[in-house]
This record gives sequence, C-alpha cells and structure tokens, in this order.
Amino acid sequence: MEMDTNDLTEKAFESLLLAEEIDHMVTVSLGVMCTRLTSEDDFLREAFGYVKALSENPRDFMENWGLADYLDSWVFSHKMKKLSDYIREVMAIPIENRGMTREEKYYR
Repeated sequence: MEMDTNDLTEKAFESLLLAEEIDHMVTVSLGVMCTRLTSEDDFLREAFGYVKALSENPRDFMENWGLADYLDSWVFSHKMKKLSDYIREVMAIPIENRGMTREEKYYR
C-alpha cells in the first residue's frame, strides 16, 4: 500500500512544514517521495538521505528549480542541515510516540 502525507504522524509531518519554510519545491519533493513508499520509517530514512545530500550539495537542485535566483546556497544548505537533524531526531522516536496521523486526527 502506498502512503500519503496524511498517513504521517504529527512528528513526521512536521518535517514537511519545516521543508515549506525552506522552499515549496523541497516540500513537493518530499511529498512525492512519500507516495512511493509504504511506511513512515521508510519515508523518514529516504527523506533523511535526500535532505542530507541536498544540504551537502545544493547547487543542482537549486539550479533545476530556479531557486538560485532568490535563495543563497549557504542559507539553503544550513536550513537543509537543520531539517536533516530534525528528521534524524524523529527517526529515533518510536512510532507510537510520534503522535496521531493526519488521517486519524482530521478525517476519522
């Protein structure tokens, strides 16, 4: 079964909100990633690797999405590093302690 962002717990979903503070294209990339995975833990592992890689080498991503015109690469890298740190913290929390999913909270 494929996931949707509504299947993420509150703690995991927070990573999307933090991504949105960086740029909408980061959020979109993570949201699309979520739809091809089957568990929150898989999502967090994939997201962590992706975000960490972008924090270390943001140039291609920024150029591909036209972000280099209005985002400083150092600032982008720094914010992505903070996001990867947050995701790593969430990964360490047992899933039963990460809060309700958005599906449980808003749609049931």
